[in-house]
Amino acid sequence: MRKTIILYLLLCLNQLIYGQINKALFSNINTYVPFENVILKTNADVVFTGENLYYKIYCLLDKTNTYSNISKIAYVELVGVNSNIVFKHKLKLENGVSQGDFFIPSNVKTGQYKLLAYTNWTKNNSINSFYEQDIYIINPYSSKHQIPIKNTTDENEVVQIELDEERIPNNSPNASVLIETFNTTQKTREKVTLNLVNNTKDNGNYSLSVRKVDKINIINKNPNINNIQTKNEVFYIPEIRGELLSGRIESLKKNVKVSDKTISLSIPDKNFIFKNVKTNSSGQFFFSIYENYSKSNAIIQVHAHNKEDYKILIDNPTFIDYSLLKFKPVSLSPKLENWIKKRSIDIQVENAYFSSKTDSTLMNKVSPPFYNHADKTYILDDYKRFPTLKETFIEVIYASSIKKEGDSFDFVVYDYENVDYNKNSNLTDQHPLVLIDGILIQDSNDIINYSSNKIRSISIVFGNYLYGSIVYNGILAFETIKGDFTINDKGEYIKNIELFKPLDKKYYYNPAYTTPQTLKRIPDYRSQLYWDPNVNLNKEYKILSFFTSDILGIYEVRLEGFTEKGQYIMETKYFNVVK
Repeated sequence: MRKTIILYLLLCLNQLIYGQINKALFSNINTYVPFENVILKTNADVVFTGENLYYKIYCLLDKTNTYSNISKIAYVELVGVNSNIVFKHKLKLENGVSQGDFFIPSNVKTGQYKLLAYTNWTKNNSINSFYEQDIYIINPYSSKHQIPIKNTTDENEVVQIELDEERIPNNSPNASVLIETFNTTQKTREKVTLNLVNNTKDNGNYSLSVRKVDKINIINKNPNINNIQTKNEVFYIPEIRGELLSGRIESLKKNVKVSDKTISLSIPDKNFIFKNVKTNSSGQFFFSIYENYSKSNAIIQVHAHNKEDYKILIDNPTFIDYSLLKFKPVSLSPKLENWIKKRSIDIQVENAYFSSKTDSTLMNKVSPPFYNHADKTYILDDYKRFPTLKETFIEVIYASSIKKEGDSFDFVVYDYENVDYNKNSNLTDQHPLVLIDGILIQDSNDIINYSSNKIRSISIVFGNYLYGSIVYNGILAFETIKGDFTINDKGEYIKNIELFKPLDKKYYYNPAYTTPQTLKRIPDYRSQLYWDPNVNLNKEYKILSFFTSDILGIYEVRLEGFTEKGQYIMETKYFNVVK
């Protein structure tokens, strides 16, 4: 299936315009490639400023509800009235799932917000092109609301959050996944062990949330059903390998063609990313970025001798018309005052000890450079330092040199192992690829007098090297000591951009009160006792554990997700924390 998708889409790449394709060309694409939908599951739908909103995203095939392996990138946004974007996340999907979180800052007003999720592929759905869920935020530190209630006369158009002291939570009946082996009453800071028994006879991926039950009732809330119909005249390419970055070039002179021009992308870093692509007949280009990267700044250049004749334009990927989203004002019952006050104090105490309770970010696997390894690397600290690169190449570097023609300098890379072949080939006049921290250098004069005291190493790849559509006569990769090289070119053929970087995955903080003295002096006012967005049940049972906090009351254990056959599972169980 995946090979069919890739081949089908590659046949249409020459039709790309601004990262999209005319939709009429793809009227029957669903015959070859299934559409997909996304679903979000959150730890709560009512959150306070100062709290974290946690979410899990599922990307599922439209007809079977099974996990989709088409898209590798998903997007999640929290949007308020007047197109106010509270946050926007990009996520890497693995086997159709991913997860994220967001700390709600104190400048967010009380009100109803929309949590949206989509992939590039779901943008093509005429209905449900994105997932929509209502999130209610309470800001106890401000009396301002996102939509003033006084502007509304119809009570049915107001979401009312009321106190519900009589609410009695019930365990899920006839559970497909049994949540077993813990007492219904637990003490503060006590270890709770869960035994998840899988009765589905099918593997599944779930999120597990343990959170204090809020005795509130939400009245007049909108159903979480997205009936917005999109009328896009364009077709969005699925991100089947990684992130898509697209744009186009325009000619600044008459009779200068925009097709078949090489565009280069550099993401500078110690482990840099460098790519070459060709423009199509309309001057459009796109990069597929599947590698991990830590820095978000990138440089795009027209890679040509007449680069000054072009201007680079980067596409704007926004597709949702936020004006179609419907919001209601939110009314908080006066009876909630004590609950809001206590909750806000608990949150302030927790945030005061944030430094001792931080989550751990997972380290992404670093990709090697595109050429995998260098044939020769010079660590300049191993040699006598000379003031400039020009002098360094004369005195130290024997595998490469600098030649001068008139006022111009150029680097040369020698290939001693293929001397006879190079003499007889027509590639000897090709220039080497020159990179500093992964940044393409098109004019050697720009760096010939660069201080060698700033360079850590010089790596050299011998021989002719085909990359993208260009054959280079070797590669020279310079690495600076501080990774702070900046290019001086200021023309319109070069563009510095800030990449929309995918979220890093995390291990979420969980205290371990293994001894009576463990963390004794640190208060524990967590309402969210546990959050695991990636619970894989591929056996009959799984054991998980966590510790309760100092907050008394009823807590909900909620397991939610999908089996590999597309069955939706949602199980709940409750326990009470006492002194």
